[in-house]
Amino acid sequence: MANLVSIEPLEEAEIIFVLRRYQRASKDYMRIMNLLLLSSGVIPCIIACMFWLFEGSPELIFRIFFFLLFALLFFFIIIACVFYFLQVFNKYRDASIKTKFVERCAINEKKYVQVNNTFHFYLDSQVTYSIEIAASEFNDYEVGDEINIEYSRYDKVFLGYF
Repeated sequence: MANLVSIEPLEEAEIIFVLRRYQRASKDYMRIMNLLLLSSGVIPCIIACMFWLFEGSPELIFRIFFFLLFALLFFFIIIACVFYFLQVFNKYRDASIKTKFVERCAINEKKYVQVNNTFHFYLDSQVTYSIEIAASEFNDYEVGDEINIEYSRYDKVFLGYF
């Protein structure tokens, strides 16, 4: 049976949380892209200098340098696009649209994990298999009870339950 899913606007604290995730992801993305851009200029220079030491032909050195430069730039542009759509784009959409999904799902199992002293509900959700809950609320719910879980619309980040 499909769970009931509704779309609601994010609350103020959730908006701040989603914006921070987006800002952190975009900073990491820019840092990595700067390193890739720098390396796409440095690597051809190093290889061209090695050919200059061993070969000495200026035409060959310039051909190798420009071939490597364009090949690495093309390769890093593809990597930049793929990385952006995998890591940043969904966070951007969540930060700009500011809505969340609220899904009603049943508790299939309750567990206490002794190794890390945490309490978990195992759910029949479409997005998440289990959620960690507070110890004080563990006994408030029983197996078979329905709870509502909230998660961001595109990045599917768990925001809370009630």
